[in-house]
Amino acid sequence: MRDDALAAYERRLDDVERRFETLRAKMELTLPSGITKCARSGIRAAFASARLRAEKARAVASRDAEPRRRRLGSKEGQRVLRSWILAHFDHPFPTREEKRRLAREIGSSEFAIGNFFINARARFHKPLVMALADELEREGVDVLNARDEERVR
Repeated sequence: MRDDALAAYERRLDDVERRFETLRAKMELTLPSGITKCARSGIRAAFASARLRAEKARAVASRDAEPRRRRLGSKEGQRVLRSWILAHFDHPFPTREEKRRLAREIGSSEFAIGNFFINARARFHKPLVMALADELEREGVDVLNARDEERVR
C-alpha cells in the first residue's frame, strides 16, 4: 500500500515537472538578433527600470516642492470639527453650507472637511454610539424600542 502511494506521488511529481518545463519553454523568446531571453526576466527588468525612474522623479519633485502640510490646518482645526460632531451627535452630517463655514473657519478645503467627516463618523462617532448602546444595554434599556415608546408618550 505504501509503495503504491509513493509511486503515485512520484508520478504526480514527474507530471508537474514536465508541465513546468513545457511552460518555461513557451516563455522563452527569441529576439531578432538571435539571443534567447526568458520573457519573465525581461518583464522584471522593465518593471525594475520603471520603478527606478519613478523613484528618481519622486525624489526630484520632493526636493522642489514645499513641505507637505496638514490638510486640516492644525490640531485646533480637528478639535473644532470634533466638537461639531459632538454638538450634532444625533445627526453628524453637515450640510454643504456648514462644510463651507467650517472650511473657512479652520482654513481648509470643503473636500478635506467632507473627508474628515466621513472618517470621523467611522473612527470617532460610531465607537461612541456603540459604547453608549452597550452601556444602555447593561442597564437594561431596550435601545431599539426606546425611541418608539418616547414617540407614543
